[in-house]
Amino acid sequence: MRLRELAAEASESLGDTGSALKHFKVARLLHETIAGQSARASQIALQVDFKTAQAQRERDLAQQAKEIADRNSERLATLNRALEAKVAEAEQLQMRLREQATRDTLTGLHNRRYFYEAAPGHIELANRHQGALCVVLIDIDRFKDVNDTHGHHAGDMVLKALAALLTQRMRKSDVVCRFGGEEFAVVMPEVTSAQARPVIEGLMKDFAKVEVESGSESLTGCTYSAGIAEFPEEGHSLEPLLRVADAHLYRAKEAGRARVAGRFDDAPATKATPRLKRGNGNY
Repeated sequence: MRLRELAAEASESLGDTGSALKHFKVARLLHETIAGQSARASQIALQVDFKTAQAQRERDLAQQAKEIADRNSERLATLNRALEAKVAEAEQLQMRLREQATRDTLTGLHNRRYFYEAAPGHIELANRHQGALCVVLIDIDRFKDVNDTHGHHAGDMVLKALAALLTQRMRKSDVVCRFGGEEFAVVMPEVTSAQARPVIEGLMKDFAKVEVESGSESLTGCTYSAGIAEFPEEGHSLEPLLRVADAHLYRAKEAGRARVAGRFDDAPATKATPRLKRGNGNY
């Protein structure tokens, strides 16, 4: 464009007006072209600046959103961990409450409630596999006399002694519970009444040998009576089996106590008379 302007000036000075006008027009066109391109470039630059600023704002907003999301995510993770801890604590509390609700506080055995929860499942399993099962009721003989003569603390110690024996001698698969008062209940899976009888009688002999300490006194020779009901011969569910076991238990009591009764022919077990010992003397 500048060269065209110089050429126009040179032509004009030489008196060549036509050539000067021609060069001037070309220079003018070039000027307009350059001006238009500059305007478009400025517009494009403004658009680029606007889009760049917009992109930066979006980037900043995205960054802020990410930071907020990260903080929220971290807070959520913290809350989840706290919730999991609370849930675990609640589950442990529920387990402790359930354990307390199904445990006898004196003997540490499961209680009557647990017995009614657990026993039907064992009976159903025996029914499904066509196996044997026994329900045993055990009642300590003359327990009221122990309490009246030697005090309730002595009675508690007798209950604990029998509970300890049951825990030690019965199988882990057996359900052993304090049924109430001086009565205990046992479910023995995969055992017939004929097989259960020597176990319960042997346990009674061991019970008679236990020396129960109560203050300055010690009590030995305690016995119990027991009734054994066999599934399925004497009942197909818990309640009938309990009724039969209770009837056998009553028969054992009527026959003189310190014995086990069931479907088998009863033979009296060796009876042991409770003896209270004070100091070195026997009473």
